[in-house]
Amino acid sequence: MLALLAKMPCKSLLEIGCGAGALLVDLSHAGFHCVGMETSSLTLGMAADISNASGVSHDILSCPDDSWGEAFDTVCTFDVLEQIKGDVAALSN
Repeated sequence: MLALLAKMPCKSLLEIGCGAGALLVDLSHAGFHCVGMETSSLTLGMAADISNASGVSHDILSCPDDSWGEAFDTVCTFDVLEQIKGDVAALSN
């Protein structure tokens, strides 16, 4: 994924289901302005710790922010849809 995303212009990126946030750290180092969203409180805390320890700054939230609108150039999610009941409805949202 890093090789594919590295070909894109360094702009704003939202990763839904960012887990521990390791990809966000790598993408931040590559020049992206990153925001992560993670619903698991345990994993959300790990993502914040990893972000702080890596020396990069990005937001990691537990739910969508109403102010986002069309704020991101890239939205991605990996290994998430298979875990959601009603995945089509989740994509619609």
